[in-house]
Amino acid sequence: MPNSRVRRSPRPRRLTGALLATALLVGAPAATAQAEGWIDGPAFDVPLMSEGLDLAGAPDGSSTAAWIAEDDAAAVKVSVQRAAPDGTLGTVRVLDDADPGPDPVWPVVAAGASGASAVAWQDEVGGDDQLRLALLAAGGTVGAPLLVAPDQLPLETGVAVAVDGDGDATVVWRAWDDGLAAEAIHARRVAADGTLGPVVVLGLGGLEADPRIAVTPNGVAWVTWTDGTGSGAAQRIARLDAAGQLDGAVAEAPADAASFPTLGAGAAGGALAWSEAVPGGSDMRVAGVRLPLSGEVLGAPFHGAPAPVSMPAVATPAIAPDGTVTIAWTEATSSTPPISATAIVSRIAPGAATGPAQPLPTAEPGVAAVAPLLAAMPDGGVLATWLQQQRPSVALTVPLFARRIASNGTFGPVTATGASAFGLGGPFDIDRYVLPFAHADGGALLGVLQQFIAFSLSTRVLDATGPKLTASTPATATAGAPAPFSASASDRTGASVWWDFGDDSGSRRAAVDHVYTRAGTYTVTLTATDGVGNETTITRRVTVAAAAGPSRTPRAGRAAAALALTRTVRKGAKVTVAGTISPHATGRVTIAYRKKVGRTTVFTRKSATIARGRWRATLKLTGPLARARRGKATITAFYAGDAATRRANVTRTIRLAKASPKRR
Repeated sequence: MPNSRVRRSPRPRRLTGALLATALLVGAPAATAQAEGWIDGPAFDVPLMSEGLDLAGAPDGSSTAAWIAEDDAAAVKVSVQRAAPDGTLGTVRVLDDADPGPDPVWPVVAAGASGASAVAWQDEVGGDDQLRLALLAAGGTVGAPLLVAPDQLPLETGVAVAVDGDGDATVVWRAWDDGLAAEAIHARRVAADGTLGPVVVLGLGGLEADPRIAVTPNGVAWVTWTDGTGSGAAQRIARLDAAGQLDGAVAEAPADAASFPTLGAGAAGGALAWSEAVPGGSDMRVAGVRLPLSGEVLGAPFHGAPAPVSMPAVATPAIAPDGTVTIAWTEATSSTPPISATAIVSRIAPGAATGPAQPLPTAEPGVAAVAPLLAAMPDGGVLATWLQQQRPSVALTVPLFARRIASNGTFGPVTATGASAFGLGGPFDIDRYVLPFAHADGGALLGVLQQFIAFSLSTRVLDATGPKLTASTPATATAGAPAPFSASASDRTGASVWWDFGDDSGSRRAAVDHVYTRAGTYTVTLTATDGVGNETTITRRVTVAAAAGPSRTPRAGRAAAALALTRTVRKGAKVTVAGTISPHATGRVTIAYRKKVGRTTVFTRKSATIARGRWRATLKLTGPLARARRGKATITAFYAGDAATRRANVTRTIRLAKASPKRR
């Protein structure tokens, strides 16, 4: 879903002690095995005493951060910085050059499907509150600030912005309307080239009317707000077409929709979700309504499973391209200490009113897993994050966990993100401080805002892509003659390569001359592995022709290597391999450990120094190899030869021991 952000009033210009009681978050070092896949993200150049931080991530992996801070002349400025998909940071750009004195208030950032983004903020100039907007192209070019609404803005009112797939931005805000003689919700579409569309008045608002917006990649948008001008609060929702014009009449959502509503959108439409009491009972549940792209503004209703004790905070619904809606909430199984709570997710198929409720983590007594958030992945999957803490606990920080759900509903493993939060306070505001964004490649960006004395921002990235890999291999070779192989692998976490030449030998060198001893057709597999275990593989075929005459025989004077495996022992994640070789052999023996995990053959390798006809090495298994404790594995020892000893290799298949039964 293209990102949309909203700031609600009242919000102070400076931090106060009251705000410190909300969810205070800070990045933490990643755990080794649990946080596999999560790495440090862009380190934005946010000044120490900055305020009003916001972050948006795009499906292409880029991200944009904005904040307000004082410059050297003590003037408060709005600044923005963009990070490229590979994490490279651009230059910090100052957007607001207002005269010293008035402080610009609370910038809000949104990013679209193409990587374009927008920053909106308010400033007081000459006694008037002005709403401004700056557009950032997908390549990082920052446009000049645009005046979206010149005056009559209530100071520090809620402003929301969203960006579509074309880079067009839609801004919504609350302001006085002379024609209605009342506070009203306004919207304005701003084209990617900076062209301002007309201001559209959507309807009456009130003191609690700060709007939310969500937009599809094609530009259809929905705006929702709580209208408090009547005898009671009513949740209004309006649809804007791709040109930014009001499409149909403003609709009123069910009465309970005014209770913590959230709004999401995707290519198939939108969804509004809220917390409500189950009709005819005391249980609580998440409910919502689909938002069609055309026709009636409100579509079919949906709801989650009822719960006897439920926290009302509702995650923004995620909408898949096929129309599947994913919702999430916190369900408490007891209301007395020790409180046990778990984060719940439910996928509701197109045409269905509800779906099965599934816990995100494994339910454990005394464990509070709360405040789930969702980020829609372009392929129809969902990234879910939540806070999880053992209760009672004296820990100051609460870890953030994540789990990917595939488009077919398959749950991936639970992973620790390496980020954490201070306490479990403020669950209704969690989406202001923990900001998850899904990437098109299956990865994700997690932004964590810390609010302690001043704001700071840390990010984590779920690295789901393998290294960039290129290879140069010969199509033909001659037995007994060197054949050149070369590879180039790069990744921001580092990358290593492994050649499998198809003849039970290999090499971890990027460039190597390999000698085939026999004619035939061989499948060569090149595997590059990055620092978190992602792999990229290239497969090629090499046809080896027989050499004529003497070239088929070993060189005179070179003795046989007599290479042998004498010991192969696996203990936990370590494999000890030992063997013997001709006492005259020098150099090193390369040992490769191979195991088929699923549909992929995974390798690790290490070399051992030859000492008086013996060699020994211990291989440390990581990732899938460490977890694979059943079945068979193949160990190959390869010796490249020296001036007096011929090359040789030997292979042994070992059966991994099954897990020992638990003692009763």
